[in-house]
Amino acid sequence: MDSSSICAPAMVEALEEAAGNLGMKVQHEILQFGGTDTAMLQRSRAGVPSGAVSIPTRYIHSPSEMCAVSDVEDSARLLAETIVNVLHEEEADE
Repeated sequence: MDSSSICAPAMVEALEEAAGNLGMKVQHEILQFGGTDTAMLQRSRAGVPSGAVSIPTRYIHSPSEMCAVSDVEDSARLLAETIVNVLHEEEADE
């Protein structure tokens, strides 16, 4: 959740399941200030179920913003696993 959106429960569940499959720990985040592009996705067309993955950073929005490369790689793995799981669920429903 951030100041402009609340993630769809189904997306949160899909991300948590993928994290569990990968043995990753999950930390829920509530941003009291600021927002992400998630809100724009949620409001497009008739609405799109959306979720968000945050990568821990320091000095955000500055010329020297930094993060651990492993956190970026883990986030990519998490998103890929989530997509694969959702696609398999859709195939099973057909």
